[in-house]
Amino acid sequence: MFMKENRFNSSMQDQSLMSRRVKPSEQSRLQGANNSIAGLTSVLCPIIFTDVSGLFIGPLASFNLPDVPHPSH
Repeated sequence: MFMKENRFNSSMQDQSLMSRRVKPSEQSRLQGANNSIAGLTSVLCPIIFTDVSGLFIGPLASFNLPDVPHPSH
């Protein structure tokens, strides 16, 4: 829950900084672009994170991290 709230606050701050540099007539395009990027990252990031973390903590990892649990234990 905290992560989502933190991400929302961050995006609102970023959007306010960006909107200062855009004409009033272009605000809707900026908001649409920001929402499109947020939508794509909300789909792609979990997939990428899962694969990358699996490389480092999976049973076939090239090094041993004894404190990090993985499904084979």
